[in-house]
Amino acid sequence: MMSAAASAWPREPGLTRFFECATVRLHMQQDVFTALADPTRRQLVSWLAARPATATQLAERLPMSRQAVAKHLGILGDARLIAKERDGREVRYRLDAEQLAAASEWIATVSARWEARIARPKRYL
Repeated sequence: MMSAAASAWPREPGLTRFFECATVRLHMQQDVFTALADPTRRQLVSWLAARPATATQLAERLPMSRQAVAKHLGILGDARLIAKERDGREVRYRLDAEQLAAASEWIATVSARWEARIARPKRYL
């Protein structure tokens, strides 16, 4: 049984399917958005987009310990935004842009739908 609020939502062809797909994709990308919500992690992603680096090299650029940077890198790794490559005792981190591209695609899809909905009333004004 649908609630009154749910039944009041306008039904447009394809709109329900769009929101269901967008919602599923959003939940799949939730780790990405959670990881990118922190400004320190966004900075790390920016640096790693330029070139791979070790946790020590990244920590030298931030006002925090290497261990704190390693925790941030772990969160980015869990979200599959970065990958690590071990060479002996050294671990180098690099950007893995696949998840970032998927999140960007989701944002573009939602933005395009939003822009289309805003443009519709403008035709009548």
